Amino acid sequence: MITTRAVTSQDVSRIWQIRTDAILEGCSTHYTRYEVQTWAGSPMPEAFTEVLLSLGAIVAVELVDELSVEQVAEALGECGSNIQGDTPEKILGFGFIDAAQCRLEAVFVDPEAVGMGIGKLLAIELEVQAKKAGVKTLSLSSSLNAVGFYKKLGFNAGDETRWRHPTGIELMCIPMCKLL
Repeated sequence: MITTRAVTSQDVSRIWQIRTDAILEGCSTHYTRYEVQTWAGSPMPEAFTEVLLSLGAIVAVELVDELSVEQVAEALGECGSNIQGDTPEKILGFGFIDAAQCRLEAVFVDPEAVGMGIGKLLAIELEVQAKKAGVKTLSLSSSLNAVGFYKKLGFNAGDETRWRHPTGIELMCIPMCKLL
């Protein structure tokens, strides 16, 4: 079974790994090798844990009791699992909004879980969070490779623009918004 839950501080290293893997594997078709390597290779910001926790970030998890023996071994080993209560789980993706800014800040899915509906599950849950917080229009800056994903969820695309990454590189992105 796949479900969502709030991020804990124990999840952060796995979350950063998912983000890095998603950039390396998902963005290489739309960005130069240099851009992808620089973006993915940037160190985790010192305040990343605090940002995730304060903004109510969520993770999508697969409960281990639904997995095969091989998947259980992987989930408990190198892939970054947690045990919440008595149930081991495998983190498949994460996302968060900044309700005060009316922004969907991130949705990242483990490349091995792409196509399973994880991104859609996260995005819908984040939209619910935004509505509960009183957000009327949710905006985001989409990487070029994710524009189609967000369009399928009802977001409208603006004109291509540049986003300056903390490493100094500028990445092309598409501003998008959706009325909630």
